[in-house]
Amino acid sequence: MKWSIRAALRVPADRVKDAAARLALKTLTAVLPVFIAACYGMPYVFRTARVVDRDTRGGLEGIDVQCLDADDKVIGSRVTDRNGSFEVKGDCAKLRASDGAHVYRQATVPVDPARPHRPSDPVVVEMDKAAR
Repeated sequence: MKWSIRAALRVPADRVKDAAARLALKTLTAVLPVFIAACYGMPYVFRTARVVDRDTRGGLEGIDVQCLDADDKVIGSRVTDRNGSFEVKGDCAKLRASDGAHVYRQATVPVDPARPHRPSDPVVVEMDKAAR
């Protein structure tokens, strides 16, 4: 049997197709996130939190919560649901909670940016009752 480069380079067509498909898939996987970010922008950070009464630890409904940046500028706001929970979009440095009915005093808490976001472990804002 005679050896030749031509014979050694013969690769079955199925292997060539598989290699080309793998290369195309790897390229698509690497490039697709760039196109998504270009079309929709970078993903936002969502922060789950809860506003509670300091004494009873019960959730407070209807509390206005503002997400503040490091310069105390408002970058997002929400109103708490019936359990005192809310979710804000943005990378908050602080959360400020205020009660429009003035039953509770305003409360501001820092948010640790290094703290991982876990919906099961929300940031808690405790509010004290206002003096009447």
